[in-house]
Amino acid sequence: NDDDDDEEKDDENDDDIDEVDDFPVIQRFEPHPPIPDEDIPHARNTFEPTMLNFASPAAFTLQLGMNELFNRNKASLKMYDEMIKMINTYTSSKRLGTELVQRKAFLSKVEDIFDTSSLKPVMGTVRLQNNSVATVPVFDMKSQILSLLHDVNIMCEDNFAKGIDIFTGIVDDDYEPNTHYGEIHTGDAWNTAREKFCGKDGKYMPFGMVVFADKSHTDLHGALSVTPITFTATFFNRNARNNPKFWRPIAYLPNLGYGKDTYGASRDKLQDEHNCLAFALKSLIELSDAGGIRTTVMGKEVVVKPFIHFFIGDTEGNNKMLGHYSSSSKGVPYRDCRCRFDQLNITDPKCKYTRAGEFQRAMRLVHSNENEGMKLLKSMSRHCLKNALFQPSLPLSDSIHGANRMMPPEMLHVSDAGLIMYMQESLQGLITGGRSRNDLDRLHIRLYNDIRRQSERDFPRGSLRSGILDTTRCQSSERKGNFFLLMCIAHTAAGEFILRHELKFTHTHWQRWKEFLQLYLAMEVWFHDSNPKDEVRRARPAISSVLTSLQLYFPRQADSNQYNLPKMHGMAKMQDYVCLFGSAINFYGGPGEASHKSFVNAPGLKTREGGCVSLQNKQRGNITIL
Repeated sequence: NDDDDDEEKDDENDDDIDEVDDFPVIQRFEPHPPIPDEDIPHARNTFEPTMLNFASPAAFTLQLGMNELFNRNKASLKMYDEMIKMINTYTSSKRLGTELVQRKAFLSKVEDIFDTSSLKPVMGTVRLQNNSVATVPVFDMKSQILSLLHDVNIMCEDNFAKGIDIFTGIVDDDYEPNTHYGEIHTGDAWNTAREKFCGKDGKYMPFGMVVFADKSHTDLHGALSVTPITFTATFFNRNARNNPKFWRPIAYLPNLGYGKDTYGASRDKLQDEHNCLAFALKSLIELSDAGGIRTTVMGKEVVVKPFIHFFIGDTEGNNKMLGHYSSSSKGVPYRDCRCRFDQLNITDPKCKYTRAGEFQRAMRLVHSNENEGMKLLKSMSRHCLKNALFQPSLPLSDSIHGANRMMPPEMLHVSDAGLIMYMQESLQGLITGGRSRNDLDRLHIRLYNDIRRQSERDFPRGSLRSGILDTTRCQSSERKGNFFLLMCIAHTAAGEFILRHELKFTHTHWQRWKEFLQLYLAMEVWFHDSNPKDEVRRARPAISSVLTSLQLYFPRQADSNQYNLPKMHGMAKMQDYVCLFGSAINFYGGPGEASHKSFVNAPGLKTREGGCVSLQNKQRGNITIL
């Protein structure tokens, strides 16, 4: 009988358990008796590498040292095996040649062979307001542009946007996708910029630049931070622009506040940052004044005319670049228009964009009549400083508004890290804790796992690190994924029972609330899609309706600014910038944030300090970047 056998086995196991201090200890492990040395073939009193089939003690010593070196520097195991293959290939060669040299000597030889010395940054010195100096690594713009144009792996048809001649910038009106707001050249601002720098006859090759600038942190406290400024060309298609290989650095701006308790006036700190930015843009200005670059691209002799088409960055970074007041305080309007603070919640704004001449006139007035000039700057919410982006020779695509209308709001910070976060925080106050919140989180986990098993893979990615309404322990894109899961939960019977009871909605309000969740997510996808131009131009009422529902169904706390927020205003005018620069995916900050891995994190990990650090020389007061 099988049951009897099992009982006998259980009895045998019970005999092996002794009670020690009321805790059962299972004594099943019996160590093997030691094996006599005479029973071990080829036994030795000392360890020799030949036991592991090493060709020589030197090979064993080499691999032992390599193993210790890789462990000490936390290198990957795969890289260890690849290094062994490279060494074996080298040693098996009949012509070993000279001995290997150190890294710096080898890089110097490679630099001479391939003539890449012009790609090295120049360590420029910038005088700061406190009479100290900052060292700013700046790259030569001509060399960086030519490194793109002369790379045969980059300059190929598969990487170009369709419907445009890259050598003249002329858009093919007969190409059907050009009737949609898709790639950058489909925006209304492209032809104006091309004619400004290259004329109408196609004599020059326009090189429109998309510039991305955003601070990157390599530690938790923000001390080891740096602001890389990078660019790519507008004639590359979306897939190419998402690849860091198609981006080039302009400069690395240091953390000027490192090691300082206080920086003094905020205007002084901002002026120091603009002095560093002006030094970074000096090479581009000189290149524009020289008439461009005469070179050969894909076998054709051209004169390349570089200019900045638009900037990508977050709200804080764009405000600093324009010298605008911080938008977190009350009474501060939006950075690019004349809308007042109390008008930022309007879902269908009629914006009058700030012209470049207005700021320049205010600065001239400061020199002749300081009081009147400062009043005018204050009415514009602008700091009194020498702005690097308002230099007369800086090649910008917009001649009327300058950089003011070249910094479009983008979905990563406006929606994923903005409005969606505000909606989740509103639900935290509307939905009580306890059992309802726990049941909602259990539905969140269940649906998250169900969606992972779907064949469709283009759903927004959520996060399970915390509850579905928690906004602190997830990335910006993951908030959108959790918002999508909330919409799915609302369409289940269990989710409807929890949410409708907590929100105290009638049947009509509940149906409209669910419809809003769908419309908001659809609006996000629509902004990033390629849509007919007539449809985009007529979309303002529909966008306004969605944003009005957002303010109705997700009220904010009474002691807050309500929805008088720059991010609400930025979402309301998103359609304007789609008309200017094409689909909103063109100025989405996600690829730029991801490229920090290549431009900041990867180089930082190769340094001895383990990061791209800003150091302050106590004797000279120098700030530099390693």
